[in-house]
Amino acid sequence: MANGVVTRLLSTAETLEFEPHVRAVKVLRVEATGIIDYGGVSRVLARKAAENGASLLLNARVESIRVDRSGVSVAHAGGSVRAGLLINCAGLHADRVATLAGVTPEVRVVPFRGEYYELVPARRDLVRGLIYPVPDPALPFLGLHLTRMIDGTVHGGPNAVLALSREGYDWRTINLRDSIEAISYPGFLRMARSNIGTGVGEVARSFSQRLFARSLARLVPEIGRDDIVRAGASRSARRCPRR
Repeated sequence: MANGVVTRLLSTAETLEFEPHVRAVKVLRVEATGIIDYGGVSRVLARKAAENGASLLLNARVESIRVDRSGVSVAHAGGSVRAGLLINCAGLHADRVATLAGVTPEVRVVPFRGEYYELVPARRDLVRGLIYPVPDPALPFLGLHLTRMIDGTVHGGPNAVLALSREGYDWRTINLRDSIEAISYPGFLRMARSNIGTGVGEVARSFSQRLFARSLARLVPEIGRDDIVRAGASRSARRCPRR
């Protein structure tokens, strides 16, 4: 409400007019909610940046950063760039890029992998839009939700499990440095101690399609184990303070 987002509190009967298969006591309906094709948006932004004179350097891993009074120099795999200002949008590696620039981050990135399933084609009619659980403000995770995508597919998820690599989109991808840094970081240890039960449940659900389906069924009871198939994974960066 403070941000001007139009919402309505719906009763069970009113909810079924929008989502006939959902189970809820009440629903907060956000009229302006929607989804977006992030890949498409990124391609358009890249094209517009190039049209306005920006140079796009792909596959150019940052190796060192030097800051002086006149600006900043960034050495990368293909050469170097000199500029008056460096904007760090490095995502999963933002803390490491900041360190290269001589900044000591107050937080460290701890990578979590979000795993998804999607409804089989014959069951996509169970979800018309976006269905979210009520978030628990005591937990750092949003919870499993159901999303009808632009192409008509319906994705369920994500769970949240500690990734063993910042670029690890499955359990087989392991980076020793990333793993040690994550599990030895005081901020992560503090968060883990406070959410042991939740963490164990997330890992169990990662390996069990039945448990994953059961969690989705809390929102839409008709969803069963055979109604979902494994989809891709996403990456989220939990920025954990040291203390």
